[in-house]
Amino acid sequence: MPEPWIVITGATGFLGGRLVRQMRKEYRIYALGRRTPKEAGIPEGPGIEWFQADIGDIDRLQPIFEHIRQGGGAEFLLHLAAHYDFTGEDSPAYERTNVLGTRNLLHLAKAHGIESVVVLSTHLVYGAHKSNHLYIRADE
Repeated sequence: MPEPWIVITGATGFLGGRLVRQMRKEYRIYALGRRTPKEAGIPEGPGIEWFQADIGDIDRLQPIFEHIRQGGGAEFLLHLAAHYDFTGEDSPAYERTNVLGTRNLLHLAKAHGIESVVVLSTHLVYGAHKSNHLYIRADE
């Protein structure tokens, strides 16, 4: 029986790229990233379908998730895509990627029958800036 398909967002990032390399041993992967796998130095090959996409753009994501559904779906989605920077400046990219992008993925996963979504993140998605002085607890 062939390995099941999974979806990994942020697949060309630091953690996502490592997960693609590791999980390709047990799963076939739909990999979504802002960059191409070549730009990120991540392997291509059998069992990995790559899509270059901005998760904040639902019009770009819709045909990708339709393709996934038509291919038989995915067992689960690992969501690692996020915007962060170390400038300390406010950026609309935080809202677009971390809020709208996550909302888009959750909506499309539900609409296309992906029942499990695992979100992996870092505290940096909350913004590394002086005005972000309040601690965010895990129960919030």
